[in-house]
Amino acid sequence: MILRRQHDPETIAKLEVERLEPPFSLEGIEGLTLKETKIVMHRAIALLTEKERTVLTLCYFEGLENEEVAARLGETVESVRHLFYQATKKVMNAVIELADEMKLPTPLDS
Repeated sequence: MILRRQHDPETIAKLEVERLEPPFSLEGIEGLTLKETKIVMHRAIALLTEKERTVLTLCYFEGLENEEVAARLGETVESVRHLFYQATKKVMNAVIELADEMKLPTPLDS
């Protein structure tokens, strides 16, 4: 079963402009095994600041609304939106880089 988080239209519009799927795209990780994909995702998330990681965890993985996260962290709703957007963008860029590093050349690459 795949759970998909609902996103506000403004965030989706920003992600679409940058050609990302909310909140993550699989671009760059095709051909990796599930284990390799997990490693790449964990490494990418580890590159986030503590605040970005917390917002990503609360908004995406725990499914809290931006208002709830803002209240818990003592931040504004706009700040939470920005941190979430920043975190997803950083994770996507890191995933693409890390996945490229993990890929080994195949006979088709010649």
